[in-house]
Formats: sequence, structure tokens, C-alpha cells
Amino acid sequence: MTMVYFSRAAMFRSNVDGTETLLRACDGRNIHFIHMSSQAAAGPGVPGQYCDETSTPLPLTWYGESKLASEERVRAWAGRAGNRATILRPAVVYGPRDRALLASFRLAARGIAPVLGDGKRVFSLIYVQDLVDAIFCLATRAAPAGGSDVFFAAGDEGVTWRDWTDAIATALGRRVRTIRVPECFAPPVVCVAEAVGMLRGKPALLSRQKLIELRQRSWLCRPARLRSAGWVPMHTLESGVRETVQWYREHRWL
Repeated sequence: MTMVYFSRAAMFRSNVDGTETLLRACDGRNIHFIHMSSQAAAGPGVPGQYCDETSTPLPLTWYGESKLASEERVRAWAGRAGNRATILRPAVVYGPRDRALLASFRLAARGIAPVLGDGKRVFSLIYVQDLVDAIFCLATRAAPAGGSDVFFAAGDEGVTWRDWTDAIATALGRRVRTIRVPECFAPPVVCVAEAVGMLRGKPALLSRQKLIELRQRSWLCRPARLRSAGWVPMHTLESGVRETVQWYREHRWL
């Protein structure tokens, strides 16, 4: 879902200190600040239930904690006279130019689709163009003076890992074999991935922090409030994955 840094401190420097720098630059300029947070700031939900803006945030990872902390800085900034802010929490974002989920497309192109456990974990997704449309929708909306609104951004449908791999297989036009990876195998694989990342001097896309997220049974959020502001997602899972595959192929990422 997100790139993981080597330490909690580095994550907070990036997301919290970086946000504060931007807020200082915007202070007193009558700017409507759109803060890109994350569903990770809210944390996972109860299986079968959708999180919404009234849910108590319970982040599980450094990334989620840092995003929630940055939201708190935005709220404090928006509470001062002359400042306006909106907080947007996207679900998992996919689409052209995305590298975080590219591995799942490349593996499917080779005919395999590994899933953790039973493949029934469910999560929310949003296609990148729908997210851009959400940003424009909120940017043109009158934000409350001296306060901040929070919105989740996600498609309407909950998706399992099997739904995800089936959609990729359909878009690729090939048969893909699902391989169930027992959860007990995940920690050693993650340790190897982190070691390789350290040697290369780059954060690992698969890490112990990421595994915390992947093990949750439900990452569902409801975009009803965003819809009430006038936003409508234009892509289903199938159409979004199809456009993503087309872009990857045209640019030789697949």
C-alpha cells in the first residue's frame, strides 16, 4: 500500500515535518490546503464493516501513525484565522505509473498469483484518475474557515486478493494460477526482502511494517461523504485494471 522507510523517525520526518514545512509556506495566504493522508491513518476495520469519517483512528504502522500525526498538524493549522484545509484519506491507489502493485501484474503475466493465506482478505481500492477527480472536487468546494474536513476516497466495491488477481488475469487475457502462501512463510520472505533493500540502499516494498497491513482481515472504507460533495468514481475494478495493464504494456513495464 505504501513505501516503508528504514525507521519510524525517517517516516515521521518525511510525512510530519514535510507537512509542517508546507503549512508554514501557506500560512496566512488564504490557501485551501488539500492534505493527502491515507486510509492507513484510520487503520483497518472490523471484518464485514466499512470505516467512515466518524471511526476512531487506530493506525497500526509507522506510516499510518505518521499520517495521523500529519493530519493533527493540518487541523491545528486550519484552526488559526485565515487558514482552510481538507484532509483526504485514499484507499490503496493503483493505475498507470504505479510501482507499488506492479509486482502483482508482472507475476500474473508469468502465470502465477501468490496470495497470503486464504485470499479472502478484503480491502478498498481507488483508481488513480478517480483520486485525481476527488482532489479537484474538493479543491473547488468551499472548505470551512478555521477548520478542516476529512474524506475517505475509495471505489464502492470491496475487493479480495482473489478478485484482484482475477481482474489482472482477465485484463492480461491469460490463465493465472493462484498460489496460496501460508502466513508462516511470510516473515522469512520479508526478512530477505528487507536485507536486500538495506544492501541496495532502498526501502523494501515488502517489509515487516507492510506485513502488519497485509495480515489484517479488512481494509474497507466508505466514500459516502465524498460522494455527497459531488464526486463520483468513474472506474470499476475491471475497467481500472484493464487501463492499467494497457499503460504498463505500452510503456514496456510488462
